Amino acid sequence: MASNIESNLLASARPVSSSKFSTWMATKKYWYLLSFIFPVLPILSGYYAVETGNGIWLWMTVTFFYGGVTLLDKYFGDDDANPNDEMVEEIKNETYYKQVLYLAVPMLWLSVIVMAYVVSQYEWSWLSILGGSLSAGLMGALGVNLGHELGHKVNDKGQQFAAKLALAVSGYGHFVIEHNKGHHKDVATPNDPASSEWESQFINLLSVKYQVHFDEHGGLKRLGLSVLVSRNGL
Repeated sequence: MASNIESNLLASARPVSSSKFSTWMATKKYWYLLSFIFPVLPILSGYYAVETGNGIWLWMTVTFFYGGVTLLDKYFGDDDANPNDEMVEEIKNETYYKQVLYLAVPMLWLSVIVMAYVVSQYEWSWLSILGGSLSAGLMGALGVNLGHELGHKVNDKGQQFAAKLALAVSGYGHFVIEHNKGHHKDVATPNDPASSEWESQFINLLSVKYQVHFDEHGGLKRLGLSVLVSRNGL
């Protein structure tokens, strides 16, 4: 039984062969554009809700996110085509993937703005408003995921700026500071603002996190600088 599980895991992680490299690069890369479906959905649902006067459309994003994606994942199954180390290095040099991420940032903002406008400027039932609110919230969650990955490129100012914009959709722009300057360095230690001590109350963890955020994880304090300076990333 254990050997079968191990074999399946190894098979799922097996990288594609060099002979399949050109096909992988030529076709699979464009599947990343499907990620734009998510920020487009709230815009479409808001449009149809206004046009039809039926607030049920405001639930379209939530329904697809939790229902449609689950069914699609079940239908397509696992993808065992992973690039090998050589392919990864070549992919890193392609600006295409970075451009996809950059484009996703304003699309997330647009979807939230459109949904906020639709919900606030028209008369809807509380159930329809809930659907619109959850849809906007999902865009904030996607912004956290997007900003998380962009924020890892600490030496790329463009990606750092885009990360903060993506995270700001949910009001969590300071995650770039806390995660990369705090959590990555002090993970699972008393100095990690993302790790709570045993039986610690949530309010205590929250106060520590915000102290760290405003001081860029102690960096400004060590330099003898105030938090109210232009170099404060927050």
